[in-house]
Amino acid sequence: MGFFRALLGLGEAGGWTASPKAIQEWFPATERGLGVGVYAMGGSIGAMLAPLIVIPIAAASSWHWAFVVTGSVGLVWLIPWMILYRDATYVEPKIAEKDSAESEWALWSSVLKQEAVWRFMLARLLTDSVWYFYLFWMPKYLHDDRGLSQEDIKIMWVVFLMADVGFVLGGFVSGKLIKRGMSPPAARLWLMLASAVLVPLSPLVALSSSTAVAIAVASIVAMAHCSWLSNQTALIVDIIPRRVMATTFGVVAAGSALGGMLMNEVVSGTVEAYSYTPCFFLMAIMHPIAIALLWRYRRSAVQDE
Repeated sequence: MGFFRALLGLGEAGGWTASPKAIQEWFPATERGLGVGVYAMGGSIGAMLAPLIVIPIAAASSWHWAFVVTGSVGLVWLIPWMILYRDATYVEPKIAEKDSAESEWALWSSVLKQEAVWRFMLARLLTDSVWYFYLFWMPKYLHDDRGLSQEDIKIMWVVFLMADVGFVLGGFVSGKLIKRGMSPPAARLWLMLASAVLVPLSPLVALSSSTAVAIAVASIVAMAHCSWLSNQTALIVDIIPRRVMATTFGVVAAGSALGGMLMNEVVSGTVEAYSYTPCFFLMAIMHPIAIALLWRYRRSAVQDE
């Protein structure tokens, strides 16, 4: 089971690295944030729908069929994608350079020597840890510390709904700022700064005596993070050359996976030794650190460094 779970992660990674390049080639800067937000929203919608699909299937037959059905959905999605997808109709002039015939080694070298790539990777490592924490540990926290039953934990749909709002709203607002004359990198980073101000509300989840307040704060944090994620992705798309876009995003996305692994180790050890409370405090500092890493790119593109 662990082996096939690893294959799932390997296959899933392709979509998250190819999607930003498709956005870069298909959309102008004013629409990229919203485009990223719409496709990224699918992840949180899936998290909302999963219990409604998986639990009844497992109850009616077995947990094996839950894997079969959800895996088959991905194959069904592939059919319209193969039929409808076409070569890009829009490529922004400044990134429309011809792909060079450089070797794979030269391609990787040009990516890995960029300081910006490592900054983006570290930012994803830090901030995606927050999302993974709320995605995987929040239900357990509600059960262990708040005493919610499995049925009551379905209230998490509110958190995922607000995450969807963050994906779309973050991209929409940054697009509006660009249309009003702000540069794309600046627009993305100002929205990311707003997220970095909201995410530190995280400790209130543990400190509040009210479960309703805890859910409300968690919803705000999820919305802020997803606004951050849609704008950080769009920022990378804005300033990374087209020929290395997918490779760069693969490196950056590796930071996300690494952050998730490290977060699980830290949280499990902290909960076992102390409680969930220190974890919520830890989540509060990730986005402020990340915005400090990336703020310099509000005025310059990576290729200008």
